[in-house]
Amino acid sequence: ARHPTVRLSVVVVVDDGYGCVLLTRRTPHMRTFPRCWVCPGGAVDDGENLFAAGAREVLEETGLTVPTSDMEMLCLFESVYPMQTDHILQAGGIKSHSLIVFFKVTCPKEQLSKLRLQQAETDLCAWVPLDRLRAMHLGEEEPSTAESIPGYRSITQAWDGNLSARSHYDMANLVPTDVDAAQLRGIYPNPVGEGIGQAILFAIGLLVGAVEY
Repeated sequence: ARHPTVRLSVVVVVDDGYGCVLLTRRTPHMRTFPRCWVCPGGAVDDGENLFAAGAREVLEETGLTVPTSDMEMLCLFESVYPMQTDHILQAGGIKSHSLIVFFKVTCPKEQLSKLRLQQAETDLCAWVPLDRLRAMHLGEEEPSTAESIPGYRSITQAWDGNLSARSHYDMANLVPTDVDAAQLRGIYPNPVGEGIGQAILFAIGLLVGAVEY
């Protein structure tokens, strides 16, 4: 089978200035990593500056404008999908292969109220406390007593994949919802079919001192 080209991508770990980072859940219809919790990111366009690509992806996926001058490079990560050998065999090969450049940035306070979701790709989001993520990452949080995390869900009907009927970049308004800790716990895919992407967990692990780079 022909292997996919390695794609250069960027991911931005956006914090709110109050100890939380923004995670979004990919919609179930996504070709790769469906229902996976991630940070904003995507492919770098030809000739595009990495910092500009990161800021563009944040804006396109969340409606937030973050200054490139405040962005700091965090790490590099190589990602493939599917991740497990048996899943690769079932799929007939690797569907995507990316070299990801991670950045971190604090969202300007005046931007926080502008949070939206790119409805073609994401359907849930939450500002998750870093201390909760550290506890989950290190297995220090007792699942039976874990509290849900305040989040937001799209109030727009689920995107049906028809680009002629709806723009890929349409932004959905949000309403408050609770995100069960079980949805975020563990590496994707976890027992409930969600979880945080391995690359995202690695980058966040660096931020909270749970892993070394």
